[in-house]
Amino acid sequence: MKRGMSSMRGKRGMSPMRGKRGMSPKRSISNPAAEKSLSAFKKKVSINQFYKDVIRLVNLERTSRGIPALRESILLDWMAYYKAIDMRDKGYFGHVSPVYGNMGQQYTRFGIRWTAYGENLAYGYTTPQAVVAGWMNSPGHRANILNPNFTYTGVWYTTGGTLGRYWVQVFWRG
Repeated sequence: MKRGMSSMRGKRGMSPMRGKRGMSPKRSISNPAAEKSLSAFKKKVSINQFYKDVIRLVNLERTSRGIPALRESILLDWMAYYKAIDMRDKGYFGHVSPVYGNMGQQYTRFGIRWTAYGENLAYGYTTPQAVVAGWMNSPGHRANILNPNFTYTGVWYTTGGTLGRYWVQVFWRG
């Protein structure tokens, strides 16, 4: 069963966010400390089928409407990982992190330059199919998923904390 607070669009257990900024995107990170952390992340994490399934299902929604598929980015997986762990460990659910700030600040802090971004959050869903269906039934989340300006995505899922299951999908225009 999904549980949660109201999002910006009034759905429970989910929250969408979108933003844009006039800075050229860069496909690599510009922060040396972040680069070292990303290298460690790549070595210790094997991408679980849950993440692949979320991306596959989101891309089915996009391509069935003539929108190009999103490409997975390990950089965005890494950022989604930190967001999910942060929410779980700090006991909050929302777009503004007490550690990383808002999504634009989080991208910048992680050394990722951006021109547009989006974020879908959810908790309580037990499968990729359920979380993607929940997002597609929410106007704000659906808008992120179907936004043709986004070209890359990253996904993370974690368990524990007060809400049990946390899902993060981030979007980026590159």
